[in-house]
Amino acid sequence: SNLYEFKIVRFKNNSGGFILNIHHFISDAWTLGLVSRNIMKYYESIINKTFEEADNIQETYVDYAENQSVYFNTPKFIKDKKM
Repeated sequence: SNLYEFKIVRFKNNSGGFILNIHHFISDAWTLGLVSRNIMKYYESIINKTFEEADNIQETYVDYAENQSVYFNTPKFIKDKKM
């Protein structure tokens, strides 16, 4: 079977949304956050007529690891860790 399925839905009132079905073999919660954030960035660029290139808004696991490394050295991390 397919590992993912993506559908864009448009309603008569010009509203809409999307449906994303991803197999757990290729995704996790982090993946869903990245996908959702990137979809919204693309949508926002269309609405604002800036049409960002895909390369300008992609995130990689290396980006995530670097951001986590910075986060681990912040007061917010210490506070979050206590929770």
